Amino acid sequence: MLLHTDMSFPENSIGELLTKLNIPFAFDADFPRDISGIVYVEDGGVKIAVNKSDSRQRRVFSLAHELGHYKLGHIEQGAKYRISTYRYDDSNETIEETEANYFAATLLVPRRRLVWALEQSRSIKTIADYFGVSVPVINNRINWLGV
Repeated sequence: MLLHTDMSFPENSIGELLTKLNIPFAFDADFPRDISGIVYVEDGGVKIAVNKSDSRQRRVFSLAHELGHYKLGHIEQGAKYRISTYRYDDSNETIEETEANYFAATLLVPRRRLVWALEQSRSIKTIADYFGVSVPVINNRINWLGV
């Protein structure tokens, strides 16, 4: 699924993208510690919120992850939570979580920009900081892309 927004990362933030898509979001929600984010859909409208106690990188990823659930059609009405203690198994929910993670990583770390960043630096930490994500996100993108 493509998002036609004329926006790219890291030049534009996920917040700017959500604003352009007219999706209200909260970057500082007061949730229990184990809830990283939530996407809520009601009557065709969507809202996203992430836990203020998570690191900035985690909140950025959670915003993109929740957007992924919405854009991938995982939720039509009601709420879906991102739980930090989620255990992956063979369920349909696991497939949706994996898809939302892939969506978020792809959105936040586009292939061409990642290849360029790898040409500039071999430090995964430096590259993660450049994209505003965690080191595991960069490692996953490198593995998924085989670069």
